[in-house]
Amino acid sequence: MVTVTIAVPQSNLSFYTIFAFMINFLATTCEEIGWRGFALPRLQKRHNALTATLIVGMLWGLWHLPLIFLVGQSMSEFPFLWFIIIVTNAFIYTWIYNSTKGSILLVALFHGALNIFSAFILGVSPIVDALVNCVVVIILIAVFGQANLSHQKRVYVD
Repeated sequence: MVTVTIAVPQSNLSFYTIFAFMINFLATTCEEIGWRGFALPRLQKRHNALTATLIVGMLWGLWHLPLIFLVGQSMSEFPFLWFIIIVTNAFIYTWIYNSTKGSILLVALFHGALNIFSAFILGVSPIVDALVNCVVVIILIAVFGQANLSHQKRVYVD
């Protein structure tokens, strides 16, 4: 019996890319379980979606504060702008969360996609990013209102 082995060369880049995607998905899922799965629904029980999101967004921004001390990290160059970006992202994530009746998975996928997008698309100005996010938040509030930030009722725990 003759055994033939075919060696298929694999690039280390593909391994690292898959590994990075898996770590990103795991990290964003764990983060979203805490912020949107635990904190947001408890805050939305007592407050409207706008106030609850502001609280979560500010805390989430503070959570990322250590990143400004990492040399070479984009957040270290423009910490105030990144804080605004994080807080405004919280509004987008609340809109997704409430619009999907509490889907942490969809919020985590969107969060991960933004992380990947920002890693691969270089040269996007944090000023432009913050301004676009602010416009999106204003539109979300104008279209969906402060109470729910969605056409669905806000998700909260009883």
